[in-house]
Amino acid sequence: MQSDTSHLRAALTAVFVTVLWSSSWILVRVGLDDEDLAPLTFAGLRYTLAALVLLAWSISNPRHRVSMPQVARNRWKPLMILGVVYYTITQGAQFMAIDAQPAATSSLMLAPTALLGGPKRWTWPGEIIRQEWSIRSATGSISPTPSKHSTASNVEK
Repeated sequence: MQSDTSHLRAALTAVFVTVLWSSSWILVRVGLDDEDLAPLTFAGLRYTLAALVLLAWSISNPRHRVSMPQVARNRWKPLMILGVVYYTITQGAQFMAIDAQPAATSSLMLAPTALLGGPKRWTWPGEIIRQEWSIRSATGSISPTPSKHSTASNVEK
């Protein structure tokens, strides 16, 4: 019964994330066109709000609150720099692209990410490659049922 419940929860989470991700293109377009927001300002507001919601959720959840201090002190600064640079450059550029062209064009330009990112895994130092993961990465697909290799506890370090 636990397996059925966790599978249903995972499927519902996947549907929620898909709806959330796909609707964001429409909402960004509405914000840029109808609300006359500047692309970088809009991206900054959106991700600042998301960070605050995520932080509040993490602090309110006892399991996450306990695990946050376990991150080594010397890891926080690089993580913050990565977050700021990643979101500033990639998302800022994406919002500017959506402002300059149809959202569908921007979406289609990002669609091959799985195809481009999958082969990079072969050259990444220390990356464990499994045929099943490579096929999923190349096709952008997920398995309908978890395999014995797909759980975090079974992933080799």
